[in-house]
Amino acid sequence: MHRRNPLPPCGGGLGRGVARTSPSHLSEPPIPDVRTLSGAESVIAASTFGNGNSGKIKIAAKGNVLVSDTNAIVSTVESTGAGDSGGIQIDASSFELGNSSQILTFADASKTGQKGNAGNIDITTTGNITNAASITQATAAQRAINISGSTGGTIAFSGTVSSTGTSTGINLTTNTGTTINFTGQLTLNTSTNAAFTATGGGTISATNANSTITTTTATALNVANTTIGASGLTFQSISSNGSANGIVLTSTGTTGSLVVTGNGGASSDGSGGTIQATTGHAIIINNA
Repeated sequence: MHRRNPLPPCGGGLGRGVARTSPSHLSEPPIPDVRTLSGAESVIAASTFGNGNSGKIKIAAKGNVLVSDTNAIVSTVESTGAGDSGGIQIDASSFELGNSSQILTFADASKTGQKGNAGNIDITTTGNITNAASITQATAAQRAINISGSTGGTIAFSGTVSSTGTSTGINLTTNTGTTINFTGQLTLNTSTNAAFTATGGGTISATNANSTITTTTATALNVANTTIGASGLTFQSISSNGSANGIVLTSTGTTGSLVVTGNGGASSDGSGGTIQATTGHAIIINNA
């Protein structure tokens, strides 16, 4: 079972004790088990402050990788940086990120004309991935979560996920044999970009009743040839304005269903969202 699960660049703040280094490899060859950064406010970081490239953070373990407490693994391009930071690569049997921890790539955009690329986060495991930390994405054309080609195990997100501005939301493609669960609140407001797409295999669920999806000219929710799990897909509201279709459900199995709850008010108060001005069918349901 091989899974390659890249997460996109995302922003965030760092606490005290940031160790600014430029490693090319932090753990190589593989070691039996890694419990990375347990304790208070420790950081593994690769950062560039000028024209030079900082290199990649690479952690390889035969066992589990755990980032817990208020700790972080970061790859950054600072405000004075013009070079690239190499991103983060983790290879392990499983990976777990605690709810107060961070793993992120970040390019400081406060400098006009900032050119450096902070790189991607690539996680390859043969087991499960558990993320209890919050994910925030507001960078244009970047995804909050992108998972593709996973062939087994469970990937669980219990923290909140926010994708706003012109970022590109959640994208899950060709994950046959993998179960992907979201229990934290999803706030996906992605303008002209698709917000939640799951196609090509796997089983998915999203159970937080406060979750919302909003787009303009892109499809808000698209689940195709992917099973909705027994826990279902639950959202408080789904909205689109000017898209070809607002919601598309195709071959989603018979195990679970889509539920849009609204805010519990009157049945006609529109709190469940509005799908309007579509150029095709507002909602498509086929073998679902």
